[in-house]
Amino acid sequence: MLANMFEYKLLCIDVRAAFLQSKPLDRLILVKPPKEKRTDNNMVWRLKKPVYGLNDAARAWYMTVKEELILYGCVQMPLDKSVFVYQPNEEFSGFLNVHVDDFLAAGNRDFHEKVLRRLKEKFQIGTEEYGDFTYVDWNIKQSSVSNNTVTIDQIDYQETKISPVSISSGRRNQPDYELSKLEKTEFQQLLGKLQWITSQSRPDLRYKVLESSMKAAKPRVSDLIN
Repeated sequence: MLANMFEYKLLCIDVRAAFLQSKPLDRLILVKPPKEKRTDNNMVWRLKKPVYGLNDAARAWYMTVKEELILYGCVQMPLDKSVFVYQPNEEFSGFLNVHVDDFLAAGNRDFHEKVLRRLKEKFQIGTEEYGDFTYVDWNIKQSSVSNNTVTIDQIDYQETKISPVSISSGRRNQPDYELSKLEKTEFQQLLGKLQWITSQSRPDLRYKVLESSMKAAKPRVSDLIN
């Protein structure tokens, strides 16, 4: 909406190996080297930076980015801690949304020069996409003619990540049987994806998904085929 209002070009930035660009760890963590390193069996490594798998790795990266953005003059929004606004002299000039290693941003020339340029100099950036990209499972497309026209959808997410649980014809004839362990896991995974999509772009499916979720603890074959 802000990009539309001010006719700013939307930009999606992907950060390469984001967690390893966080500030150094403030505690001692020792890990066993990977097998392919072929080190002494009695050797351990001390982690200098948070890595994928640590409980606080994502937070450490977020705090690193937050510190940089505030240093550049951005203000963190009180109701959404992932959004930072740049407004020198109380004049809105741009915003940046942080989702782990993906940034969504838009702003004027001053914002690009004083915030985005410095951010890209500070961190190793993977890809940059303007106007037509996917961000957090949303397809975002901004008109090439006018920056105040933006369309968003989750069609790709629905078509590629949501599919029915496979069940044999023999099982279909056993509607009152409880699901197997594998079927139950796949059913619950499907519900999780459906709950996400209904909270974002398909409110019309919300009641049906909620109804199915109430059966997730002890689902039956009939819950899959209905």
